[in-house]
Amino acid sequence: MADEVPIPEQALSDPAAFEVFRVWFAHNSMFMGLGRRFDDPALWGVILAQVAKEAAKLYANDLGMSQVSALLAMKQQFDEEWIAFSSTIVK
Repeated sequence: MADEVPIPEQALSDPAAFEVFRVWFAHNSMFMGLGRRFDDPALWGVILAQVAKEAAKLYANDLGMSQVSALLAMKQQFDEEWIAFSSTIVK
């Protein structure tokens, strides 16, 4: 893909590095490739929080938005998505 996000140099230089997930937007939808690489699902919470922090840095650098404002917007939408998703799970 022409606009593919580059692999971080740190990952390229580590022979033990592995990919965890990819996300694409196509046909007005989101698509993911995921691999279960950890025994503890709580590690996904760490990953998602770190993704949010890195995305907030992008908004701060590219648009001049504060990282806090970006994170708050992400958290609000995350909570809405979580509630909507949780209500569809059969318990």
